[in-house]
Amino acid sequence: LDALGVSEAGEHPCDEVLVVRHDREATIRYIRRRLRTAHARGALTVGQEDIERTVHALGRIEREFLFARLAVHEILHDPTLVLDPAPLLDTDHRGLFARAVQRLTAVSPVHRHLLEALALSHGHGLPDRDDIWSTTATALMPPEGVLPIAGEDIVRLIDGGAPYLMAATESGQTVYRLAHRAFIEHFAFQCGYCTAGF
Repeated sequence: LDALGVSEAGEHPCDEVLVVRHDREATIRYIRRRLRTAHARGALTVGQEDIERTVHALGRIEREFLFARLAVHEILHDPTLVLDPAPLLDTDHRGLFARAVQRLTAVSPVHRHLLEALALSHGHGLPDRDDIWSTTATALMPPEGVLPIAGEDIVRLIDGGAPYLMAATESGQTVYRLAHRAFIEHFAFQCGYCTAGF
């Protein structure tokens, strides 16, 4: 605030601090619309009452909007969470990412290494072009357990982990990175490397 020339006391006519608080109603509306849309499209085959219970359960907890987006994504990949949302209620966006890593690794073991490669990347991220992303991920695999990475593996990861990833353009090509520093720290804590340079 000092660097911006804004005073908390409001001594100057333009010195007004706007505090953006958690908007519970907006969160509830977002979750409800996403789940009802999925239900209408046949992607979520549970009852409307179950959806409404989950909407209110998630809306009651004090979490960032990011949490709501990730929670909906996990529900769409595991509809049983509508019937029992307890695993979502007892965690935060870090916990949801850990859950997503497990889910994606169950689809293909190479997904974990692809995500770890993004955690180690600098700048805007890693390009998929010329196998740079997959080569980096392969280098992180244990020598006795190197697995081949196909283009379909990356496509499935981008689809199944969309809200955890950020795409950007650098030097005329698409690059990928993890969408939140907490996701990078997930691998830092597990693998014992430092993220001070990120």
